[in-house]
Amino acid sequence: MQMLNDRRSSVGRMKRSMLLGAGGIVLAGVLAACGSSTSSSAASGSSAAGSTGGGANLALVKSQLTAAMKPTTFVAPGPAFNASVDAGKTVFNMPSDSADPFYTPISQGMQQAATAAHLKLITYANQGTTSEWVQGMDQAIAQHVGAIVLGGINPNVIAPQIAQAEADHIVVEESHEYQEGAATPSNLQANSYGAFAQAAQLMADYAIEKTGGHVHALIITDNAYPNSLTMYDSMVKTFRTECGSGCTFTSVDVPITNWASGIQPAVESALTSNPSINWVLPVYDSMSEYIVPGIQAKGDASKVSVASYNGTPFVLKYIEDPASDGGIVKMDAGENPALIGWQAIDQVLRLMAGKPPAPNDTTQIRVFDSSNVSLTGNPPQLGVGYGPNSYITGFEKLWGLAA
Repeated sequence: MQMLNDRRSSVGRMKRSMLLGAGGIVLAGVLAACGSSTSSSAASGSSAAGSTGGGANLALVKSQLTAAMKPTTFVAPGPAFNASVDAGKTVFNMPSDSADPFYTPISQGMQQAATAAHLKLITYANQGTTSEWVQGMDQAIAQHVGAIVLGGINPNVIAPQIAQAEADHIVVEESHEYQEGAATPSNLQANSYGAFAQAAQLMADYAIEKTGGHVHALIITDNAYPNSLTMYDSMVKTFRTECGSGCTFTSVDVPITNWASGIQPAVESALTSNPSINWVLPVYDSMSEYIVPGIQAKGDASKVSVASYNGTPFVLKYIEDPASDGGIVKMDAGENPALIGWQAIDQVLRLMAGKPPAPNDTTQIRVFDSSNVSLTGNPPQLGVGYGPNSYITGFEKLWGLAA
């Protein structure tokens, strides 16, 4: 666990360095726009602020949102291949924390895909500690599995175990941790990517569209995770290139271990120091559990809204039933977790068959708001509402398994 905490500290230091290196203009911009600095955080001590220039491109923003609200369709991540050569092999699935509700349906999707491909799937239960991850890797190596799928685990934390697995000809893949286009870590054989940058862009787009280009945003990150940094950068780029002089932003970094104790006071502090804030944009929608009370405590439910990412059911319920949160959460950029599971199996099938990893193994985003959230069920269900499950027959055909 100490290694993970060290990682959080180092990422936080890296983020602060980036802000000092490139953010002098950003901080100067917010001083000009807001008249004060927001450089301190009750949550973690790491924050940033900035403003944008130019005019808002509302036509572009609206067209991007309209496209993202349509049902998702299956896109083959790579060329077809014969997956039958992998039949009977074992895949070891190790999520970063099996208690995280986001990983449960991903594991269910992996089980569906494994069954279709005639694989045995072992899902390793753990509580998110480094020692458990080491034990899990040791268990997988001892059982001589064909492949190991890491879900949101920093590969450097368990580098010796990964090296041993690969020396024993075990495929090791990371699922849903890095943005498409990011380099695969040198000690891994493949990634299944997430559309983190697109989700963050759409979050910013939604706030821009709803305010007519006058967003004053509080961005909440958790920079222990690479995709959080990706999402922050994407939102900043979107505000700068698509919003214009009417938009300002500030940010605070809160590690997951501090969400319950740190997010609400950070939100209240930000709203007190900068009353112009009208949107809160957390990189993960589960943060909303602590953001909503912070907005309500300040009496700002009527003027401060939330847009986020993941499609977690209780957050979709906020949108579906405004009485449940006072109408604060307006939008969620969701992704189908079952599809994430199928994509992870697709990658390891390819690698175990001696094929190169799929070049386009990235999830798809669908934006949900009050206009279409009913598609997710009543109450909302994780993975529901994304459109026909064509990915199932799509993958089976791709693997040469379809009847």
